[in-house]
Amino acid sequence: MAHSIINSISLATALSLGHFQIAAAQDAIMIVQHQVADYADWKSVFDAALATRQSVGEAAYKILVDPADSNSVTVIFQWDTVERAQTFAVDPILENGMRGAGVISKPQFTFCQISDG
Repeated sequence: MAHSIINSISLATALSLGHFQIAAAQDAIMIVQHQVADYADWKSVFDAALATRQSVGEAAYKILVDPADSNSVTVIFQWDTVERAQTFAVDPILENGMRGAGVISKPQFTFCQISDG
């Protein structure tokens, strides 16, 4: 079993990648880790669901893959509230979408609140 990419890098480093900016109005982070059958197929479905995710509170995301296994995927989302992220995480539409995208492991969800200090 591939180790978690989060074990390999710090969360602070991951959050500073690219255009992922923490905004005051979006103070929740949802981290999702799972295995996919084929990264390219998964990414296509993930991209197609952007508007749906944004409509329920997603503000930004960053995708990370394990350097030893590109099908081991971690997505760090910026969300408007922890509550909305948690609601989305248990929505049957997400479960069905993940299955259709080729997610082959049970997703691991972690929810964090941005701290002021």
